[in-house]
Amino acid sequence: MTSTMKKGVVASIVALGIGAFVASPDAARGAEEYGHIGSFYGSGAMERVNLNTAGIELLSMTPGVGRTLAVAIVTYRDQNGSFASVDDLLKIRGVGERELKALRNQVTVQ
Repeated sequence: MTSTMKKGVVASIVALGIGAFVASPDAARGAEEYGHIGSFYGSGAMERVNLNTAGIELLSMTPGVGRTLAVAIVTYRDQNGSFASVDDLLKIRGVGERELKALRNQVTVQ
């Protein structure tokens, strides 16, 4: 399996929100190089997406975010600086308590 194929497989796993065991260290490195949620290697669980460092593509693959909100998050961050807490998402138009509750365990600011 080529490096590009490994990246595609890992990207698909992340996009589906499946905590998966990566079969090889090369595949785990491919996920990290592709900018995805770090390595799943051996843990079976995904790490939270950092609101202060994630780009539009990674944010948009996070369940409950989508492309429109991902763009709004990055735009807000570019205009206002880093998020001090996950609760700062409430400052973004379209994010209410329901959306924040759904995202709270999937994102971080650290």
